Amino acid sequence: MAYSPSKPDSGTSVKVTAFVNYTYNELNNVTLAYSVELGPETKVAMNKVSSMIYEGVIPCQRDGSDVEFYVQAFAIGGEAVKSGKFSYRIEDSILGIGATMFYLVALTIALLIIIYIVIRLTKSRLKKSQTFTRRVGHRN
Repeated sequence: MAYSPSKPDSGTSVKVTAFVNYTYNELNNVTLAYSVELGPETKVAMNKVSSMIYEGVIPCQRDGSDVEFYVQAFAIGGEAVKSGKFSYRIEDSILGIGATMFYLVALTIALLIIIYIVIRLTKSRLKKSQTFTRRVGHRN
């Protein structure tokens, strides 16, 4: 089983490709089941693209969502075979990094700039105060 992209963002659907090798009976259908944030399962039929390859699509999800999915094959005789579960997290990126990390870096830079400005203003006021004290001291 494979899915792409491996790190989707909120504007991208995910294509799931499954290799189904079921030799006992003919397959009736192959289903892709997924859930978002441990919510209710949604099942969609997978399309047969070759003798043993099936594809299905999980639609776009919102940023920060955790998605779990598996594939289940149903034989004409009633038997069912289920894959293990797979999962991924939706993360929008800005400049190639996750949005959360981007905002943390931006906030840190903004705080450093504010601290720098406060230090510069404090030094400037302190210097003016010392100059004023010297001038006043000379008059006495």
